[in-house]
Amino acid sequence: MRSQFLIIAGIIFLFISSSGCIANDGNTQLNLTFFDVGQGDACLLQIHNKTMLVDAGPYEAGQGIIDWLKARNITSLDVVVATHPHSDHIGGMPTVLKQEKTGVFIDAGDSHTTPTYEVLLKTIEKYEIPYRIVHEGDQIDLDPAVTINVLNPGITSSGDLNDNSIVLEISSGDRKFLLMGDAGVSVEDKLLKERRDLKADLLKVSHHGSRHSSGQRFIDAVSPEIAIISLEAGNEYGFPQKDPVRYLTDAGSDIYRTDQEGTITVTVDQKKIIVTSEKPYRPSTDCNCSKIQGMCKSQESRSNPCCLSCGV
Repeated sequence: MRSQFLIIAGIIFLFISSSGCIANDGNTQLNLTFFDVGQGDACLLQIHNKTMLVDAGPYEAGQGIIDWLKARNITSLDVVVATHPHSDHIGGMPTVLKQEKTGVFIDAGDSHTTPTYEVLLKTIEKYEIPYRIVHEGDQIDLDPAVTINVLNPGITSSGDLNDNSIVLEISSGDRKFLLMGDAGVSVEDKLLKERRDLKADLLKVSHHGSRHSSGQRFIDAVSPEIAIISLEAGNEYGFPQKDPVRYLTDAGSDIYRTDQEGTITVTVDQKKIIVTSEKPYRPSTDCNCSKIQGMCKSQESRSNPCCLSCGV
């Protein structure tokens, strides 16, 4: 009987292990990819075989995100989150939703009378994507190895779309990450007053490095090892502005910017954090790309540095 019991127990153990139901070993790998979408935000969370997209940049970024996903055989998204309905966060989302099977679409329930937002709503309706509204205190289910808490907004709207951004606290083992949307200093002050443990390994810096976010007290409390700023090179707003950068530098954070690094992927487990980037492909300023189209047609000339640099 004892040998039969051990055999049965072994079979049960193997079944549980193979089905992924066994407790997390504390060393689960998680990827956060911050896309180079120009002036906007888009981030993909991957853990095991589950995916969550947070924002999708402006309209022109949508196909680039799709191409990146397809190149990695990602054909579906378990969760898509729109932090708030500004076009630099949701403009590319209809393109993504049309081509990627989506488990659930999540936002804070804020309406916005713009064609961009209307197109997004019509896309959700047309493709019959389940829709959920979240507020502070809610959780987003993705994978047992990760906890995703919604820290903002409250049930009562602030009246400001930026301050009504969905703020996500993502935890896996002892690692923690904060994605701030475009939330401003008033939201940071609210989180500080609630005496949350805001310390995080990674901070997606709010509002592209605007001085209206990332106050010194908040940055000191979060004290991130890694800070990601998503923005366009030479943008008209002057982002990132000097105060947030100074506060992050003083806090000892390593700052990574999509305008300089391109698409940034942060790979995390309990032992290490690795940051890699796919630098943007930009022509060299030493090459007159408009005048070299003809010379780059032959097979031999395609090894010419200017032909390679100009992509012709």
